[in-house]
Amino acid sequence: MILKVFSSLLLVTLIGQAYALQCYTYECRGESCKDFQESEDKTSYIGTCPSQATGCRHIRGEVTAGHQGEAPPPPVLERRDCWTPGMNGMQADEDTCAEGGGWNEFWSREGKRWDVDIQADQCLCFSNLCNGKDLPSPAGNNVGQIMTISCATAFFVAVMKFY
Repeated sequence: MILKVFSSLLLVTLIGQAYALQCYTYECRGESCKDFQESEDKTSYIGTCPSQATGCRHIRGEVTAGHQGEAPPPPVLERRDCWTPGMNGMQADEDTCAEGGGWNEFWSREGKRWDVDIQADQCLCFSNLCNGKDLPSPAGNNVGQIMTISCATAFFVAVMKFY
């Protein structure tokens, strides 16, 4: 009896883990969102994305981190470092900044410093399966999950049949 309960719980857990949808971020191909044809509802772009994508969405840049709890720093900008997705380190190129990467701004006031991380506009592929953000992992990455479910199911059936 204990073995049946254990095998049932094991099967449910393994199936739950195997069906947990893995999502990842994927940039639309092209130089910028302007390279993509705008959809009729004006909310997404038709670009080159993997087959599991629903479309390509323009995401507005926003401040993602920075100094909190005080008024914003005055306009004393010491340095701006730009970066692009997929690069290690920084790239000091403001043209690149505007094309889907982001930048770190270093502000100062009365000896205090702020490091503000700003995300630039991006064009990202999205899928309705991932709550309208990111993409589900390609099917090829889920072979191990399918095998796990198959083995767990076979074990469960054997336990139920012979005990």
